[in-house]
Amino acid sequence: MQFINIPVVILIALGVLPKSIHSAPCLNSETFRKEIYGIEDGFTAPRSCHWIRFKEDRRQLQCQDPDVMQNCPQVCGTCCDDDPGYVFVNNNDVRVSCSYIAKNPKRIIPRRRAYCERPEIFENDVNIRDACPHSCDMCLSLITMMPTVSPAPSEREPSKPPTKTPTETPTMSPTKNPTKNPTDFPTKNPTQNPTDFPTKSPSKRPTQNPTATPTVYLNPSSEPSIYPSVFCEDDPDFEFIMNYNKFPVKCEWLTLSNKNKRQATYCPRAAIKSACKATCNFCTCKDDWDYRFEKMNTNKNRNCQWIARNKENFLLRRARYCYKNNDRSIGSEIADSCTMSCGFCE
Repeated sequence: MQFINIPVVILIALGVLPKSIHSAPCLNSETFRKEIYGIEDGFTAPRSCHWIRFKEDRRQLQCQDPDVMQNCPQVCGTCCDDDPGYVFVNNNDVRVSCSYIAKNPKRIIPRRRAYCERPEIFENDVNIRDACPHSCDMCLSLITMMPTVSPAPSEREPSKPPTKTPTETPTMSPTKNPTKNPTDFPTKNPTQNPTDFPTKSPSKRPTQNPTATPTVYLNPSSEPSIYPSVFCEDDPDFEFIMNYNKFPVKCEWLTLSNKNKRQATYCPRAAIKSACKATCNFCTCKDDWDYRFEKMNTNKNRNCQWIARNKENFLLRRARYCYKNNDRSIGSEIADSCTMSCGFCE
């Protein structure tokens, strides 16, 4: 009879198993989009995980959606992994990965300040701190799903056991402790709870229903509203030169006759749309993320964010790429697409 050495069999079985199992990094989906209304731009559009991450109130609201929670795990705080395939160009024009930020303990703080704390720094249309949240130490807190709303409980707790017989007559004044069962008739004295309708004199406690007209406050509220008011108006002092007769005009000229043609001709210009915000519908200053231009003396294409990425060279880059003339009075075609990075919104 042949005996099997069980420990040997177990070791052989374990030997064929993989030595380690590496799970895929937990990353936001780059293709996920959700139709969301944006208060800043005033319209509903497909929004990405990065758009949701940009403001905390968006995160708190949108992460209640299971689809957002599943596709944007970093935004909703379920994980915090660096993108292993993400590469950006550092201030020395060297291509590095996320680990570059935190690998040198002596340089970790200045590198986080240089690359993580500036939201306008992008590479391949992805913000560095979004791609490297772990190295940037910008992990977000977990958003918990709100529980479903249960039916409103009764104002009074139910009595433990009912009384055998009701009281013969209602008491003239309320008892110190509430009765277990409600009385058959209302008490003669006024109730402690506020009336359904407001009295002539203001009550000490707030009424259950809101007033028909808003009350007038002498002072503003102590806390700001959740969503900021959108400030968007034209600069009344701004003037620009017309193309055909070189005559100076103001923003309101764009709203007169042939306004559609005038706005299509002049509003794409960085200086005009940043000053005539309301007329040109440019209330939110932004760059064209799809726009690329050629870096001087090279065959390399750059995006708008490259202009402002290097804090030591961004003024020089603006002077080279954002203006047509030396006195910086006329914006270039690059500035028309890179309005924010070129500084026209400041």
